[in-house]
Amino acid sequence: MAKGLCERNSAELTLDGLSTILNYSGTLPWLKRAIRLGLLSLQRREDIVTWPKTAVDLERNTLKVSPGRTQNYGTPIHLEIVMGQALREVVLV
Repeated sequence: MAKGLCERNSAELTLDGLSTILNYSGTLPWLKRAIRLGLLSLQRREDIVTWPKTAVDLERNTLKVSPGRTQNYGTPIHLEIVMGQALREVVLV
């Protein structure tokens, strides 16, 4: 935008597009949930679709994630995300 290559910030277009999808009555519930999980956890779609139910620990209020792109590292990365209220609500749906 600053260089005159586009009229709008592409991030704004993405947000508008996501809002349209989330608010559309024909959007399937699983897709809405996947989008919300991605937005709230900041994880890639490839990692979200492979999360096992055992990744969720409701007592500790955490979500364990092992990003797929790190699996080939000598020491793979494992994350433990503390769920805020919004993420917990999406997980419990």
